[in-house]
Amino acid sequence: MSGFEQLLWYLAVPATLVFAAQTILTLVGLTFDHTGVDEAQHHDGVAGEHAYFPVFTIRNLINFLMMFGWTGIAMIHQFQTGILVTALVSLVAGTALMFLVAFMLYGVSKLASGGAAAVDQSLVGMEAKVYLKIPARRSGLGKVILTVQGVQRELPAATEGPELPTGTLVKVTELAADGSVVVSR
Repeated sequence: MSGFEQLLWYLAVPATLVFAAQTILTLVGLTFDHTGVDEAQHHDGVAGEHAYFPVFTIRNLINFLMMFGWTGIAMIHQFQTGILVTALVSLVAGTALMFLVAFMLYGVSKLASGGAAAVDQSLVGMEAKVYLKIPARRSGLGKVILTVQGVQRELPAATEGPELPTGTLVKVTELAADGSVVVSR
């Protein structure tokens, strides 16, 4: 076994073990911050608003080393290629895997959401349905359901007028400072 092949084995086996551990931990919900950046910096409650493309992460380094090592071992054993061709093909395969994983994480980050609806002026004029009765003359909050960015959302709501029972169709007339909406019939 050549020194280069030994190097490939030294890269492939430990990287595969770490990859397997990462996968198992992810499946049982014990993930770690693999980007090095707090997830809250990327998402402020609106799905896809600050999606990111994480190419250079610890997880992707492990993916690269694993793919580089196993591709190199396969090239040497299956195709009896030289060091240069093996290194180049392994480099391309490892890099391709890094970008594939980054692209997949980018797609997931666009789907991720803190669960909060975007409460902004675009809601004014939208139709909603009362979900929990809304007390009269801003004496308390009820809830309405409306569609925001193609997703049904439940928002706290108040009204200036009489009590609005569950099931009443209403329109958003303004946004309150506390993040709730004001509605009327």
